Amino acid sequence: MRRLHQVGKHEKFVASGIYAQLQQDTPTGLVESWSIHDIGGAQFVRVDRDGRLTDGRSILGEFLRTPEGRIERVDMQAYGGPGDATRLIRMSYIFYEARVEVIRIVNHGQRSETEVALLPGFGIEVSFSILTGFMIAQAASQKADSLPIFAPVDIFTDPGDYTGAVRQVARPCLQGEDVLDIAGKLFPVYRYQWAVEAGGQVATFWLDAQDTLLRSQTDDADTMVLTQYARRPEPHA
Repeated sequence: MRRLHQVGKHEKFVASGIYAQLQQDTPTGLVESWSIHDIGGAQFVRVDRDGRLTDGRSILGEFLRTPEGRIERVDMQAYGGPGDATRLIRMSYIFYEARVEVIRIVNHGQRSETEVALLPGFGIEVSFSILTGFMIAQAASQKADSLPIFAPVDIFTDPGDYTGAVRQVARPCLQGEDVLDIAGKLFPVYRYQWAVEAGGQVATFWLDAQDTLLRSQTDDADTMVLTQYARRPEPHA
């Protein structure tokens, strides 16, 4: 697993895993390795979205999650594929109560900054599966029928439009409980359904008791599945 920064001595291991992308039950070659470490009650999440065997694009991410489960900061470094004019992109999103500061540097060029206003209680939709699980759990716990979601722009789109967008989405619905087999070990999970876009396809998500996404699947059979999963034992009550 590649990292933006190595694990520090003060960090305590929480969990790690590897997702694999499937299309029609066939691996595409895209994998996401991730790890979570505890820092004084907060969580530091590292992700390596490795597409070197697909379109050649890779994204390394680091995320700071508060003890209450809120994402405070997202840092990403993306590497373009053979067909991309953009070879390197650095993005940072710093979240406050009702706004996000967005910083972008493309191909070692000039630093660009802007801000986007957000509604209180917003969720964050980032293209990393481990954070998707956190967002689904947060959204499902809300009492309102809909909630605001901030979706950062596709990191390889036009550098002139990099702020991201805010949209209202319906609350994910808890459908029931299942048991999933991950590398020969059975995990009880909660099954959610969520309309990815208004009037668009519906996705199904399976989360464990720690809000870790174990599997997701869309209507077109595009699937992310956790193939490896390790977690430190929970302390006894």
